[in-house]
Amino acid sequence: MEIEIRYIEKDEILESHIATERANGGHGDEAALPLITEALNDGRGVVAVDDGIIVGYGIAYPLKMNVGKERLPTTLLDNVAVLPTHRRRGILNRMMDFHMRDFYERGETLSGLGASESIIYGRYGYGIGSMQVDFSIDRRDTAFINDFSTKGKYRFIDSADALYTLPEVAERASAKRSGFMKGTESLWKLYLSDPEYRRGDDSELFHVIYEEDGQVDGYVSYRIRKATLMIHEMISATSTSHTALWRYCFGVDLMSRIDAPK
Repeated sequence: MEIEIRYIEKDEILESHIATERANGGHGDEAALPLITEALNDGRGVVAVDDGIIVGYGIAYPLKMNVGKERLPTTLLDNVAVLPTHRRRGILNRMMDFHMRDFYERGETLSGLGASESIIYGRYGYGIGSMQVDFSIDRRDTAFINDFSTKGKYRFIDSADALYTLPEVAERASAKRSGFMKGTESLWKLYLSDPEYRRGDDSELFHVIYEEDGQVDGYVSYRIRKATLMIHEMISATSTSHTALWRYCFGVDLMSRIDAPK
């Protein structure tokens, strides 16, 4: 029987989630189902089905991306995966063809992609849009060259407050940054969900904001792994908040390293 490429049905969401996690070396968790379902309401999930079993998955989110002074319709393609049991059978090519035709028919001008293996996707017209650098810093090497003082303050917030605070800061900080895409509320919920099965031995996420003159100008989200502070995301709307947040990370007690992985 030929493998079928089509839109996902509502009763297939859990199976598609499990398939995606398996393809990426993990295990799915039914507890994630409500958030994934909500995110799918803002996106278009596509599955590859072999004899009634989901063997491939990808989701497209219609968003808008900053391009110069414009904000253009852009489709973010995410979570593209094929089970290792079905490699080298042309499934990825067919899924990408399905997505591309869909983008074109809907008049979506651009497409963005976050890929674990970027080398694969050049054949479909994607190219490198940004580079990344990983930092691993010994705390003994974190002294500032110049004295730095600020009138702002730091504050912990919980995940519920983070959902309404972090997106506004991210949008304000990136308003003039080409390539920035504003996420939907459901995507932010998924991003901040912090499921236990993905943490391993790491702590839950901590969210710390930097405020000055009554306005939140930046935030850092991080985990603790033994004596290492691992930065999950740091966004700053001002140079002062950027410096202040790094100073905060360098000053957390009992840490020997500060890591900022990709």
